[in-house]
Amino acid sequence: GVFGLRPTAGRVPETGAWPSTRASGYADMTCIGPMGRTTRDVALLLSVLAGPDDIDPYAPAVPLLSPDDVTVANLRVAFYTSDGFAEPTGGTRAAVRRAASTSQR
Repeated sequence: GVFGLRPTAGRVPETGAWPSTRASGYADMTCIGPMGRTTRDVALLLSVLAGPDDIDPYAPAVPLLSPDDVTVANLRVAFYTSDGFAEPTGGTRAAVRRAASTSQR
């Protein structure tokens, strides 16, 4: 019963996070995001965490949309089963395809 959101890298400042993803060279692949018991909890926490903190130069002041302003039926989902670097297992690829197919229903 835990929901999580992987926001766009930089949406949530990394100030105080350890280890820093930017120092590791994985700035585009990893980020900080909220976790909660419900999607509403996650949306609320993201609204608190997101945005500039005047320390992390990669966290821009970009407004968030409210979940109530998003029409789910209009969203498009992109996915991939391999990043060309680390090959996932067959079970992982199948799970990703199953999850992606639910958006077409």
